[in-house]
Amino acid sequence: MIDAVSNISRYVLVLINAVSNISRYVLVLNNAVSNISRYVLVLINAVSIIFRYALVLNNAVSNISRYVLVLINAVSIICRYVLVLINAVSIICRYVLVLINAVSNISRYVLVLINAVSIICRYVLVLINAVSIIFRYALVLNNAVSNISRYVLVLINAVSNIFRYALVLNNAVSNISRYVLVLINAVSIICRYVLVLINAVSNISRYVLVLINAVSNIFRYVLVLNNAVSNISRYVLVLINAVSIISRYVLVLINAVSNISRYVLVLINAVVVRKSPFHEQVSHTLYLSETD
Repeated sequence: MIDAVSNISRYVLVLINAVSNISRYVLVLNNAVSNISRYVLVLINAVSIIFRYALVLNNAVSNISRYVLVLINAVSIICRYVLVLINAVSIICRYVLVLINAVSNISRYVLVLINAVSIICRYVLVLINAVSIIFRYALVLNNAVSNISRYVLVLINAVSNIFRYALVLNNAVSNISRYVLVLINAVSIICRYVLVLINAVSNISRYVLVLINAVSNIFRYVLVLNNAVSNISRYVLVLINAVSIISRYVLVLINAVSNISRYVLVLINAVVVRKSPFHEQVSHTLYLSETD
């Protein structure tokens, strides 16, 4: 009976030592889990800080996008007014072109009239030369009328010179009118090309206005997407804060389990210390019984 109790005591002592060793390993593992939980908590706090800065940056980008959208709307309004101004200038150029065409037609008729007057002056000059020749022969033929014929000849020569200068002046005016007509035609062609260029600029401005409206719509959608991302970031930040709080409570729970494990280990060590003298006493009693 005493041998059985001794053997049972030995097994119990071995079992208690094994439990003590397992408790030590559990305590070491618990400390490792506690350290890992601390590092995870630090990492979660770092991620939370990063999301806060990302949320601040997201709000800044959202404000910048709003200002860019306001600027694009202002540019769109300015382009509309510029397009209206270009249309007004186009209408004015059309009326100027019509006026230049009218002046060109009038100049053509004036040039035709000047050419007719020049032809009439040539015939008058030929007639005056014929009259001068007739009067020269009459002067030779009629000495009596010589003085009168001389005065008439001088008068005819004066009129002939006046008509010559008038013919020269008429030719100069005709040449000037031709150059003016050429210049008016050149200005008319330039105005046509300017009108075509203004129409092209007007069409380009319309396409630019459509492009600006498209960019404005894109910025609106980007702003809506940015607001959605901002809301998602807020919910993620709230979730991270919840995970951080849960991790803190888990860390507190792990610390409590660690403390309980320490107390269990101390209790087991106390039991082991108490069992050792009892084992020695039983062995001494068995020895005395065998001796007797």
